[in-house]
Amino acid sequence: MHGKSVRVTAVNASGIAVGLVEDTQRQEYVFRYANGAYTRLHTPPGSWRPYPTPAINAAGDVIINVEPRRNLEGKDSIVLLWKAGSTTAVKLPLPAGANAHDINDDGTIVGAMYRDGVATAAYAWDQQGNGRKLELPAGQTGAAYAAQGDWATGGMWPSMSTALWNLRTGEVTTLGAEGPGVTGSGGKGPGTAVNASGWVVARGSVLRDGAAVELAVPSGQTSRAADVSDTGLVVGQALTSGRDGDQNLGPRVWRC
Repeated sequence: MHGKSVRVTAVNASGIAVGLVEDTQRQEYVFRYANGAYTRLHTPPGSWRPYPTPAINAAGDVIINVEPRRNLEGKDSIVLLWKAGSTTAVKLPLPAGANAHDINDDGTIVGAMYRDGVATAAYAWDQQGNGRKLELPAGQTGAAYAAQGDWATGGMWPSMSTALWNLRTGEVTTLGAEGPGVTGSGGKGPGTAVNASGWVVARGSVLRDGAAVELAVPSGQTSRAADVSDTGLVVGQALTSGRDGDQNLGPRVWRC
């Protein structure tokens, strides 16, 4: 896949990957990589900008938001779905202001309602557009960024906390990433990945049952988790700190 910029953003257990390409005309589009071949996934007629990144579930369904290319902050955006193997997008009947961030293996879509580019409420939708507002503590707004099995994770504001939702019950749990022996960045921030057991990745740390998991690295290095599988495999990177900032030492895996 050739372009000015190419990045893979998600992969499923079958090894089907999705990502974004920027061509020489500064146009971005979504691609799928499967069986050794790249395929462009087409958007509806018009000039669209996809954002933030495409997500894929176990079946191979792909989802992303697009907005008219001249717009900003999600104005007039829509949510597109490519069913497994298809290159033709389906516009989902979600309400105005809805943005999708992930698609669960059962087809549930998680994300948030946005106003002027700011998340106002975390939501889960089915593909017919029926939505369910996810619970939040009083005084908080939120967004769901990832889902797997019965769980979804994201963030809450203004507390800047990590949120873990049980999609069956709707219950929300506030998580923290601080603890002894943590080599990730820790602290507050949204959850960006979750597995079927409810383990969460937030700001480079893995949270299991609400506690940070130590990701062992040699002395002088720090770990930064990026994702966690249902089997407890954690992928991320190791870093060292210097005067010029963090130096990436390359990808790492941990089995937890």
